[in-house]
Amino acid sequence: MSRFESEVVGDPQLVAMVLSPPDEADLVVLPLWGEIERLTKVMNDAYKKGLE
Repeated sequence: MSRFESEVVGDPQLVAMVLSPPDEADLVVLPLWGEIERLTKVMNDAYKKGLE
């Protein structure tokens, strides 16, 4: 993997900009990333509560 790829993969918004035209990325991909991040946090919180 090149240095450029590793930097881009770390940032969901950059990935969205690279993979999609800007208009579509703003309307579709970025809200989707927000939902994915929210769900990930919910799952992490539930997992931590399960360990207690």
